[in-house]
Amino acid sequence: MWMAIGCVYCGGSHASPGEVRACWSRQEPATSGTTESDVASEVRAEVSAEVSAEVPAVRAAVRATGGRSAATNAFNQRGPIELARGVVISAGSRVPAPWQDAERIVIDQRVIVDPEDTVRNLMDLAEARRPVVIELAVPFSEPPRSTEAAAPYTLGPRFWFPLDVLHHLVWSNAIDATGAEPRWSVLDRAVELGSSVHVSDGDAGQPGDVMLPDGTRAWLDGGPISRRPPIDGAVVLHAVALEHGSLTPPNDAGSAADLAPDQRAAVDHPGAAARIIAPAGSGKTRVLTERARHLLRGWRIPPAALSLVAFNKRAQQEMQARTTDLGGLQVRTLNAIALAIVNGTAPFMRQQRTLRTIDEIEVRRVVGRLVQFPRKRNSDPVAAWIEALSMIRLGLREPSEVEARSKRCTTATSTVLPRCGPVTVLRWNATVRSTSTSRSIARSNCCSPMPTHGKPRNEPAG
Repeated sequence: MWMAIGCVYCGGSHASPGEVRACWSRQEPATSGTTESDVASEVRAEVSAEVSAEVPAVRAAVRATGGRSAATNAFNQRGPIELARGVVISAGSRVPAPWQDAERIVIDQRVIVDPEDTVRNLMDLAEARRPVVIELAVPFSEPPRSTEAAAPYTLGPRFWFPLDVLHHLVWSNAIDATGAEPRWSVLDRAVELGSSVHVSDGDAGQPGDVMLPDGTRAWLDGGPISRRPPIDGAVVLHAVALEHGSLTPPNDAGSAADLAPDQRAAVDHPGAAARIIAPAGSGKTRVLTERARHLLRGWRIPPAALSLVAFNKRAQQEMQARTTDLGGLQVRTLNAIALAIVNGTAPFMRQQRTLRTIDEIEVRRVVGRLVQFPRKRNSDPVAAWIEALSMIRLGLREPSEVEARSKRCTTATSTVLPRCGPVTVLRWNATVRSTSTSRSIARSNCCSPMPTHGKPRNEPAG
């Protein structure tokens, strides 16, 4: 079964936007006095507008009929066991027959208050690819979007947001059966991109959740990222590709690079995450760049969904030089990827504002406004403060600890630091803004510190 899209060119209906475009191409040729390219441009714009207008309607129709049918199909059959598709039900509801033997986990107020044990349990089940029944005893459909206002140095490097992770684990690979009709967000997204809903009629030769625009049958997978071969003749398309607007399934080719056996094992690893331990000179950068090439060309992951992380600028430039053929691939330093998360640069969730870090000149100006230094020739009184702020920012150390342990560090660091909070970052228009979590000056380049001292100014921070 496929959803129909009304066609303004033939008056009939088609299964996908691609077929609507094909219908246009079969219409009358261009009239005299008008070039074919002009007509094509105009009609393509019209088709694009029509298809764009149809997409919300199609998505609504999927939710009302087709999506319900496909979700009902998966609801009744559960799909391939390899995909471990789960189901979310309301408290006290009957467990659907296909999930009678699945583990049942209740999300109640106790779990919301202290979610860590449940999160770890769900992570283990997802990694083992075991289907789960989630029973909601409290409302949990909207993402929590947790925030933390405490200073980073008080939280430590292992801080995380378990409630947000819990929400992802509950909904990422599960059919929503809490309403009158089952729904599936992964299916909604696939149809929005142009797929047709495919409902199996029980024929083993016609498996799959959707029919892609090119006629390929596909299963949809919202579980842990992995490369899976076709199941019963239908390709497996992961939700990550859908999130980034791609309906291109992976191919069967491994990496074509000339690699040592251990390097190839790392590059062709079928899972998303792998820890590679190797000494200097063993080819770690080559493995990383070939892994990226394999993900983009073999797995066919959209470039917007992938980012390489380099320890420093030199490593970043080396990676970029080795991946010039991979258009759209992002290679970032540790600091740059942190800024990308804050700003919502791909592949991270978009944010409503864009921030930038301040450079060392601005750092010195801010510190000079807050601290009174003795005037000495051939000295750099601000350097010790920059070192102290860097230790707090990068080392996540308490200001009082830095002040007590560092002989080079000026006194009263813990007094001045909170006053630096409102100038942690600047907007691109150079207006001073504050962040909710940072207490230290963001990203300054440290110079060689000199043993100098200063005392806080009495004037308030700007």
